Amino acid sequence: MRTELTDKLFQIYPRVFPTPHPRIVVGDGWYEILSGIARKFDDLGDVIILEVRQKIAVLRVDILCPVEKRNIANTILMAAEARSTVTCEDCSEAGRPRSIEGYYRTLCETCAKSWRQRADLQH
Repeated sequence: MRTELTDKLFQIYPRVFPTPHPRIVVGDGWYEILSGIARKFDDLGDVIILEVRQKIAVLRVDILCPVEKRNIANTILMAAEARSTVTCEDCSEAGRPRSIEGYYRTLCETCAKSWRQRADLQH
């Protein structure tokens, strides 16, 4: 995710993204999904995001929260994970999980084609 987008999240949700800021290693297309998670966690209170990444074409968010809020937090995360499997990680258009050169990402047709072309150029 571009720095200006992560900085925006850090500024809007300082309780959810405390300093030192967590690592966010996903594409710009998942910004709205991550922003929605942060908003819900901010409303819930006492939930901190430790890391954001993609694993096998699905958004993964590691958190720290009190036991009594764990079920609600997990429900929020499961909904976001489901949404990430149909949202292009690069551009936020409708997408699907794809495997290209052994890497799994959720991409729309246009971004998948671009990613395949970049992979072909590297060989």
